[in-house]
Amino acid sequence: MGKNIIMDVIRSSTAERPLILLDSRFDCIYSGNYNIIKPGMNLMPMLRNRLVLPLRRVCEDAVFHKGRFYCVRLIPVRTPENERAYIGELIDTKNVVRMGDKTDFGAEQLLEYGNMQHKLAGLWQCLASLRNEKGMGASEHLDRMEELLYSFSDIIANKHELLDAIYNEKNHTLFDVHGLCDRLCVRCNAVLAKCGRSIEFIGSDGGPLYVHQSSRLAVVALVNAIQNALLYSPSDTVPTLMAFAEDSYVVVRTTNENLMHTEQEFANGKDIEFNDQRADSGMSVIRTFVESAGGRMTCENDNGRFTLELRLPAATVDDPECCFEREISMQAYSCVPDFVQIKMNRVAELFSKDEMTENVQDAVTHSS
Repeated sequence: MGKNIIMDVIRSSTAERPLILLDSRFDCIYSGNYNIIKPGMNLMPMLRNRLVLPLRRVCEDAVFHKGRFYCVRLIPVRTPENERAYIGELIDTKNVVRMGDKTDFGAEQLLEYGNMQHKLAGLWQCLASLRNEKGMGASEHLDRMEELLYSFSDIIANKHELLDAIYNEKNHTLFDVHGLCDRLCVRCNAVLAKCGRSIEFIGSDGGPLYVHQSSRLAVVALVNAIQNALLYSPSDTVPTLMAFAEDSYVVVRTTNENLMHTEQEFANGKDIEFNDQRADSGMSVIRTFVESAGGRMTCENDNGRFTLELRLPAATVDDPECCFEREISMQAYSCVPDFVQIKMNRVAELFSKDEMTENVQDAVTHSS
């Protein structure tokens, strides 16, 4: 392999898939513009496992640098002078997961999460039975059990929906995004009323906005977008959800004042964990929905205002390959909460506790 070819490969490096060139001692010779490993640095001390040089085959290991782990694939090459060298490909954990999602990496997990969903439904039914028994309608222990069930359901539901979207072929139909967003906001606000939060829908005047996609996945993605806008915004603000046509696309946009909760806030009393958001499964569901529809997703944080935009290819009712779905069902609350109820209850739980904490603080201030 000629040196010019090696350098051409390294120069194809990107921010998400950085490439480096190492000499026979694993000293970095070249790292391009997008790399955490700089020329002159030696890769060997950063590896999780001690490799024996020279490498005679492609090897894979993990690199720990500046508090983060990266997967690294090391490919032995020869320079024109017949000297040993190595091309290293670094992949962060987020991109490893994305690569795995394009294979059968999580197929077995889909069955496991499906079973957990089934068991959770049984627990919800048991909780409803206990509440219906004489004298058990209001109970501190049952309230705590319900709170924990919502927390667990929130995490499991998101992961199950993500894996289901990746590995199970969906029935795509033609549906109205404008109408869906409107009904979702009404449904979400009904759940959020107990905590004083709400989401405002701003629609267009041009009539229905049709796309061809899985309506179930659309509900899951949009509810995640709404939940994120609410979770990461101040309690005295109202995030917005917009739907409108632009060129050949249907655009869905959430906008909220940005407020990232810190570990210190949780230490001061917030008994809630955003596990699925921190694990990126919420955004992964949204990204899967958009990409499977042939669209694109963008995020922008400008002066404390966060905007998430989904651009979906518009469809028409006269498309012969589209099955028309006039109405997407919105399951009402039963003893087993549906996806909207689960996701919005987690928001209500957080901000209800905020309000209770403020009331206690006000009472202490007035009494003193």
